[in-house]
Amino acid sequence: MLNKFLIGCDPEFAGLDATGNTLRFAAGIPHETDRELGSDHGGYVAELHPTPHHGTYMLVKKLQRIIQSLPAFQVAKLRAGAFIPGRPISLGGHIHLDIPHVGEERRLRADALDLVTQNLEALDILPKRESEQRRANGDYGYLGDIRTDKGRTEYRTMASWLDRPEVAMLCLTAAKLAAFDPINTCNDLKTPAAASFLILKHWFERYRAHDCNAKRVVDKLFQKPQRELQSTPGEDFRDKWRQLAF
Repeated sequence: MLNKFLIGCDPEFAGLDATGNTLRFAAGIPHETDRELGSDHGGYVAELHPTPHHGTYMLVKKLQRIIQSLPAFQVAKLRAGAFIPGRPISLGGHIHLDIPHVGEERRLRADALDLVTQNLEALDILPKRESEQRRANGDYGYLGDIRTDKGRTEYRTMASWLDRPEVAMLCLTAAKLAAFDPINTCNDLKTPAAASFLILKHWFERYRAHDCNAKRVVDKLFQKPQRELQSTPGEDFRDKWRQLAF
């Protein structure tokens, strides 16, 4: 792998009943971030805390294991995406990069992560409409949303990408590559209005020979129909994580 730094995440999700109303998760879910399952927003949001890893595929595998071992929530669906419908509560797919947010590359790395996010949204890999609404209606999801925590960079702009494992793999790997190589990311990727799957694929191909995660994305994910790489935030994501088809 190209990167020497660890990658972590804390993607969020909500539980909905059969009529679409948001339910509070069981009070037994702790708020602590040192557990694999935590809660936020007064219990209306749950979040996953996999152990960080150098590779994004292994991180996705850890997310799969946690999802498969989730409690039997009495909800009709578990929902990812950018927010909870009908409630002013954001859902985020925060990514932790074990890189200090200091020095000359700080602004360039933030720009590269934003450009990746905007391309993923333009292609609806991250939910485009919901992400725009999330930014317009609150303090969450704005571009350049980076928090320095325990000496690492926490990128907080992305919506929750838990709706399908293909989306999770694409988003995590794209963030890793952008953080590793912000200069070429800013040179290779286009503005959101000019974004395309082909341009995104070519950007991943730059790293294919040197990074096993990029290779898996190019060889496995970009061989799928485009619709299988796009977000489905309104659907229940539990069954989609039963196996990783890449």
